[in-house]
Amino acid sequence: MNLSQVDICNKALLKASLSPITSFEENNKSARCCKSLYELTKQSLLASFPFNFATKNIALQAVDKTVLDYSNAFVLPTDYLHLQKTDADDYEVCGNEIHTNNGSLSIKYTANIDNPNLFSASFIDVFVLHLAAEFSQAFGAGGEKYTTFMNEANNKLQLAMRSNVAQNTPPTEPSDNPFADARR
Repeated sequence: MNLSQVDICNKALLKASLSPITSFEENNKSARCCKSLYELTKQSLLASFPFNFATKNIALQAVDKTVLDYSNAFVLPTDYLHLQKTDADDYEVCGNEIHTNNGSLSIKYTANIDNPNLFSASFIDVFVLHLAAEFSQAFGAGGEKYTTFMNEANNKLQLAMRSNVAQNTPPTEPSDNPFADARR
């Protein structure tokens, strides 16, 4: 399935009972709302939970720079949104850098994924509902519609989180103990 940013916005517009668009560049309120809300909403949602499809691991290279309180600075990747984990015990994120006393640094982070075809189906569901909530507010549909969409989005996010965690859970090893097997 080839999915575009406009396709995702159109799903949200239709959910909010609004007319779909063909481009973010159209000269109408729907297109302007899509253009202004798509990226910010996507980044906010991605940073809220470590979705598997947006998780990356990388070893960073130190830059030659003097930093206050630490001996090394490492530049974060350009697609960086949120730090999930690092091998440094003591560090500070400062703008687009991590400062630490470590000589080398590896991080696990949430990346800003631009291609909607890489999004998980559960992320798309939650993203569409967040956009629909924002659109309903922008078009004056009232707080009740906004609340309904956000409640549905939060419920779907909980399901997505459980699914995401389940994908990261290693399978259980078989046991030679019949009592342990009976408890599974």
